[in-house]
Amino acid sequence: MFDALTIRAVADELHETILDGRVQRVGLTDERTLVLEIFAHGVRHNLLISDHPQAARVHLVSTRLTPDAERVTPFTLLLRKYVRGGRIVAIVQPALERTMALSIVKVHPLVKERDAVLPDEDDAPDAPDDPAALPPGWTVERMTLVVEIMGRHSNAVLVDAHGDIVDALKRVPPSLSRVRPILPHLPYAPPPPQEKADPRTVTAGQLLRLCAVAGAATPLATALVGSLRGVSPQAAREIAYRAGGDTKVSATQCDPDAVVTALHDFYRPLDVGGWQPVRYLQDGIAAAFSPVPLRLFTDDPTVTAETEPSISAVVSAFFADTGRAVAHGERRNRLLASIADVRARVDTRLASLRGELERAKASELLRQKGEAIYAAVYEIAPHQRELVTETGLKVVLDPGMSPSENAQQYFDQYRRAQRATEGLPELVAQTETSAGYLNQIVALAETATAFDDLVALENEWRDYTRGVSSSPAKPAKPAKPGRGGRVNKKIPRKPAVKRARAYPTPTGERILVGRSGPQNEHLTFTLSQPDDLWFHARGVGGAHVILQWAGGTAETQTRAIETAAQLAAFYSSAREAGRVEVDYAPRRQVRKIPGAGPGMVTYRGERSVRVSPASVEALTAEKRLRGERE
Repeated sequence: MFDALTIRAVADELHETILDGRVQRVGLTDERTLVLEIFAHGVRHNLLISDHPQAARVHLVSTRLTPDAERVTPFTLLLRKYVRGGRIVAIVQPALERTMALSIVKVHPLVKERDAVLPDEDDAPDAPDDPAALPPGWTVERMTLVVEIMGRHSNAVLVDAHGDIVDALKRVPPSLSRVRPILPHLPYAPPPPQEKADPRTVTAGQLLRLCAVAGAATPLATALVGSLRGVSPQAAREIAYRAGGDTKVSATQCDPDAVVTALHDFYRPLDVGGWQPVRYLQDGIAAAFSPVPLRLFTDDPTVTAETEPSISAVVSAFFADTGRAVAHGERRNRLLASIADVRARVDTRLASLRGELERAKASELLRQKGEAIYAAVYEIAPHQRELVTETGLKVVLDPGMSPSENAQQYFDQYRRAQRATEGLPELVAQTETSAGYLNQIVALAETATAFDDLVALENEWRDYTRGVSSSPAKPAKPAKPGRGGRVNKKIPRKPAVKRARAYPTPTGERILVGRSGPQNEHLTFTLSQPDDLWFHARGVGGAHVILQWAGGTAETQTRAIETAAQLAAFYSSAREAGRVEVDYAPRRQVRKIPGAGPGMVTYRGERSVRVSPASVEALTAEKRLRGERE
C-alpha cells in the first residue's frame, strides 16, 4: 500500500509543511524507527521513518515522539552531527520510485588550527544561500537523507555532498547484497531503475502486447504489476476493477482502451496533484489506505471509508490500528526466543541425565557378576582369571584375590555406582516435566491471537523464570506485633487469572479453552466439575480443553467430543499435522504435578480420538460452535 503514489503524496505534503524547517531533534524510538523533530513556519512537526519489513513508511505524526535515550548507534550519532540543527532545503521524490531524498544543509565551525577555540554550535547562523556570506569561523555542509520504502529492503541512508554513504539505518554488507551494498564510505547507488513502461504514457497497443506476453492464465492485475513501473498490487487491482469491474479478469480478456484510461486517470495526481487521502475499514478493522479514492472498496457495502485532510493523517491512523498486530507478532517472537534459550539448556540437561541413567542401568551388571562368583565359588580354581556362567556372562577375576574378594570388589563397585546415581530417576522425571511445561507455553504462545493472551503468557513466563533463576529464599523476618500484641500477617494474594473462554455448542454443551498455564489450571481445577471431560493433545504441549455436558443424545455427545478434541488439537504444537491424537478423560482423573509449572498434570483412565485440528472460527463457520461466551 505504501507505493510510489503514496510516497509522492507524502512528498507533496512535506513540501508544504517542513520545507525550510530546522531539524531540532533526531533519534530512534526502536531499532527500526527513526524520528526527526522539525520546526518550520512556527509549527513543530514530527517525521517518522520506519524500515520495518511489513510496515515501512515515511510520514508526519501528530503526536510528539520521544526518541529512546538508550538507543544510541553510530548512525544516530552521525545524524546528530550532520543533521540536527540543519535546515531542510529540498525534498525530492523521483516519479514512480519508492524513494524520497531530504537535502539538509548545516553550518559547522571551521577548524583552522589544532588548538583553535571553536565557536559554539548553538550560536551557529542559519545556512545562507551563498556560503560566501557566512561570518568568519563557519562553513556550510550539505547532506542528503535518502528514504527507501521497499519492503524488507527498506532503509534510510545518509549521503554526503560527494555522493558517498556516511551511514545507514540498516547496513547491508556484500555478503547480503553483492549488487548494492550499503556501508560507510562506499558510493551511494540508488535502487536500479525498473525497465518497465510508464503507466502515465502507455498506449493501448503497448498494453495489448504486454498482456499477450503475460498469457491467458495470468490475471490482469498481475500482468500490470510485472510490466508497468510503480504499479503496486493494490493499484493493479484497482485498475482492473475500474477497467472491467472485476479484479480477477485475465490479462488477455481485458479491454486495452479501458485499462489505459483507468491508468491515466489513476496516476494523474502525480502530475497535477489533487490528493484525496482515504482509509478503508472492514468490520471496524483497518483494511487499506490510499492517497486517492479506490472504487474497489467504495463499491463494497461491507467497507467503510474515512477521509482525512492529509495523507500522513490517513497513514498514521492505519498503522495505529495495524501496529498493534505488528507489535503482537514481535512480542510473540521475543517470547519464543526467550523460551527457546531456556529449552535448549533443559534439553541438554535432560540428555545428560538420561545418559547417566543408562550408565546406572549398566551398573546392574556389576551386581550380577558378584552374584555369579558366589554361585560358582567352589568351582573356581586358584589363580583363575575368568569365569563364564551358563548364560554366557563373562566375569574377569583377579588371580591374586580369592573368589570372595573378587565378588566383594564387584559389589563395592556396584554400591559406588548406585550412590553416584542416587535420586537420578527423580531428577530425570523433574527435568522431563520442565521440558513438558516449556513445550506447553511454546504451543500456547504460537496459537495466541489475542493481545491480552500474549501479555498473560509474558507475565507467566516472567514469573516462571524468576522462580527458576532466583537464589534460595532468605528466611522471613518474624512479623512485628501490632496493637494488643497481635501479629499482623499479610497473606500474599495470587494474581487474578482471566476466565478461560467458553464456547457453547448448538446442542447446549459448553467447551472451555485455556490460553495460558494459569488459565489451563484454573479451568481444569476450579471451573470444571468431576464429571466434565478433559481434553489434551497427546504427547505435545497445548491448551487444556473442558467439555461440560448438557445431556443430549449419544449422537450429540459424540459430536461434542469430536469438536472439543479438534480445539485441543488446534491449540497445541501439533496443529499443523493432518490428524492429531487427542486424549480425553473425566476431569476427576486429572491430577496436578506437585512443584511443576502451572497447567502441568497427569491423568489416567483416558480414551483417545484422532481428529483434524480446527480453530474456533472454522468450527463457528461450520455451525458447530455458537461463538464465545464469558
